[in-house]
Amino acid sequence: MAGILFISALAITLACLELPKLAKKGWKKEIVVYLIMLLGGAFLSICAINQIRLPSPLNIIVYIYKPMENWFNAL
Repeated sequence: MAGILFISALAITLACLELPKLAKKGWKKEIVVYLIMLLGGAFLSICAINQIRLPSPLNIIVYIYKPMENWFNAL
């Protein structure tokens, strides 16, 4: 529980430090990208601390290319 609170507090602190600078410059797209990456990183860090196993992104690539591999092997 302490790890979740620490990572959440760190993410909020970083957002409070960086977002005003980006907003002052008027960089709206950069704010969106920053928040997506910050939230994604915080989520993955919380999963790592709680030892939650996530599926590999490589499984998606295998799922997409497996029919193509079968087709090539049939030739």
